[in-house]
Amino acid sequence: MDPSIKQHLLIRPLILAGLGIPVGIAFPHLASTLIAMITERGFFTNAGESFSGLTYLICVALFTSIGLWKFIQNKQLINDAENGICPACPKCGFPMLQRNDEHDTINKRKIWGCSRFPECDGRREIT
Repeated sequence: MDPSIKQHLLIRPLILAGLGIPVGIAFPHLASTLIAMITERGFFTNAGESFSGLTYLICVALFTSIGLWKFIQNKQLINDAENGICPACPKCGFPMLQRNDEHDTINKRKIWGCSRFPECDGRREIT
């Protein structure tokens, strides 16, 4: 596998995870909105519209965990590609994932689809 592809798959999620702390602190409204949607109530304190420490903590954890989850997922994808479990995309060279073929709704067959979809629409038949 091309080292630039590995770098793309591993560095970007770590940057996202590292940005979780400043972004989580800078945009607590996002976490508060998500929490309110899930629990049907916000985490505002009684002192006006200021955020509690719990809201900041949840927002930081939310942004950081998304980056770490994507890093782990991409690490497994790289291991699968290096072990020959999944092929490389014929268009861009990135590893491919098994996907349902949207064009074959009757047989529900699986195809290989590029892991960069929708940026790349490379496809292969599973043999």
